[in-house]
Amino acid sequence: MKPIDDFIPREIENKELEKLLTEFSEGLERVVDFGSNVFKYDLDKNRGSDENIPITLTLRHFIELADAISILIKKASVDPAKLLLRGALEAYFGLEYLFEADTQNRAMAFMVCYIHKKLKFFAKFDPNKPQSQQFQASIRNDRLQPDFSSSQHTKFEIEKNKWEALLQKPIYQSAEAEYQRLINSGESNPSWYRLFNGPRNIEQLAKHLKLTIFYEILYRQWSGPTHGTDIFEGKIFGNADGSADIVQIRYAKDAQSVTSSAIALSLKVYKLYMEKRIPERLEEYNNWYITIRDLYLRLSSGDQMINVE
Repeated sequence: MKPIDDFIPREIENKELEKLLTEFSEGLERVVDFGSNVFKYDLDKNRGSDENIPITLTLRHFIELADAISILIKKASVDPAKLLLRGALEAYFGLEYLFEADTQNRAMAFMVCYIHKKLKFFAKFDPNKPQSQQFQASIRNDRLQPDFSSSQHTKFEIEKNKWEALLQKPIYQSAEAEYQRLINSGESNPSWYRLFNGPRNIEQLAKHLKLTIFYEILYRQWSGPTHGTDIFEGKIFGNADGSADIVQIRYAKDAQSVTSSAIALSLKVYKLYMEKRIPERLEEYNNWYITIRDLYLRLSSGDQMINVE
């Protein structure tokens, strides 16, 4: 069946708009390209120890999100890109907190919380755990009628044992003790940054980092699309005769602000990461920034380059 072109305009007929979207996308690609080099510089240090895992993989996660945004922008799929921006902002908050102080404990807190999340999942399939009985009861009338075979349970058991073995390593002991302290005090599902007397939630984390403006203006603004509750804003417009129009998907209106925000976050992440992990390469960041500066300043100037009715 053919798509309704007015609702899914896969071909951008406005060539000036198509040119701008390509420019935005390719500019963000250049930012991602530099990020790939930052990632390689860090890997080349061969640090090895487990506390480096959340730091390195958070950078990888951030770069992947920025790369996906560049793809969406080129096709004018702007609103879905906002969901990725929210994830990128969380990654930035995480790196800021990891590098702020007590980096090893905070990194191991990340690891411990991640492992316990995995173990909670596996416990749902362990017939000897009360969580399994609760889970089985809750899905008994599930419409999908899942079939959890003994082979699946065996596979989960093997995985569970691997994760539990990690918690026995000396480097995990301090964060594991702190996790258990919080659990015993009544905090059933603490975020990793909560350990060692950290913030209780993402809003408090932003406040702690003195990044409340980022949280209020960007994180909150992008929370609607993430949770599926923002189905009105920018999607429906009233007409003079009392009727209403629903906006097409692939609507390019916010492409400039989304691209600008993605580049701004990337600049902050790369500079922070290089200062803390590979300071000997900072001059390369400064030289590279000059190559992207003009586009970034144009995008963030406030002058609207895209006018969409």
